[in-house]
Amino acid sequence: MENQGNKNNEEKKTQKNICEECGSTMKPESGCFICPNCGYSPCDI
Repeated sequence: MENQGNKNNEEKKTQKNICEECGSTMKPESGCFICPNCGYSPCDI
């Protein structure tokens, strides 16, 4: 069952790079991720 836990962690890392607003692949910028398509960033305050 340990492998299943590792798989879930990998899926979460992959989903972190997907924009919540439009579904595009986000790019790392200034220590955070930003969506080049719509400009969304989870680090925006």
